[in-house]
Amino acid sequence: MSSESSGSKPNILVWIISFVVCLGTLVVLVLVTINSPVVAGYEAPPILSTTEVSAQDRAAKVNATISQGGDSAVVTFPSMNVSFVPTKSSDGTTQASPTNMKKGTAYQVESFPVSAQFEVSFSVATKTRMAQIGAEISGGQVMIGVQLGEEVQIVASGYAAIGETRTVMSPQAVDLPYSSVVLTYEFTPLQDGVSWIRGMWQPTGADKASGLPGDD
Repeated sequence: MSSESSGSKPNILVWIISFVVCLGTLVVLVLVTINSPVVAGYEAPPILSTTEVSAQDRAAKVNATISQGGDSAVVTFPSMNVSFVPTKSSDGTTQASPTNMKKGTAYQVESFPVSAQFEVSFSVATKTRMAQIGAEISGGQVMIGVQLGEEVQIVASGYAAIGETRTVMSPQAVDLPYSSVVLTYEFTPLQDGVSWIRGMWQPTGADKASGLPGDD
């Protein structure tokens, strides 16, 4: 009887030790999981800002790469409202500044062909989640895109002759999932006169299209 009791004690002791070791391992795993850093390369989904920013802070920032005659220049504009004014026309006379611009910046063109690639970024109000995107153009061809993640979605394109003004808008409202919006404009001015482009948008619920934030 005493030999059976003494034989069972080591078994109970082994079971207790095993239980304690398993419990300790579980606690360590929980602590490691809680304190482990985010896996490298993981990107959380975009969080829409709930804080309204001032109109000045929402104003579009415009960077452009302009090529003319084989040379390129990086230019920053105060708004997405730019005219391209040849220094001389085909007959050698000096071109006049455009008269149909609303504010905007005149950029002198000395040689053709000319192409301009704009990157326009701005912040949207929290209530603005969808909008038609476009441009008002004269004397040139434009292609308009919206950057969504790492891809650019082309939403509109159009052409207007010299002296003709045309508003080109995306046929449908574009989803704006990020609080910071990035638009791209590829504009090719024509050679025989003043060309210009003005970025436009029409948030859902607005009565008509207007200039981008900072140029409205």
